[in-house]
Amino acid sequence: FKKEIADVVLAQKELKVESTVEMDVYKKVNLMLESLYEDTRNLANMVKTLPENEEERAKEIANSLMPLSEQIAKFIGEVEVHMPNEQWPLPSYFDMLFLR
Repeated sequence: FKKEIADVVLAQKELKVESTVEMDVYKKVNLMLESLYEDTRNLANMVKTLPENEEERAKEIANSLMPLSEQIAKFIGEVEVHMPNEQWPLPSYFDMLFLR
């Protein structure tokens, strides 16, 4: 999807057509994907280092992993909004709610 946006930006530049909107979308999608990648990597590392003690483990999950999981869900929701339906491999929230 990023490549498609980049191709549009390059084509418009060749035609000397303004591409501010497309470039903004590209930057936004890129930032969301970078943040999503970083957060999922951090989450995976945090899971590996969870304490053995069940009470400490539960506290760590509640205090650190859940907020990070919610942040990841937020980024995924934002990416989903920008992705064309045919390129989104999972059912969207809309599909799940309204059975499109």
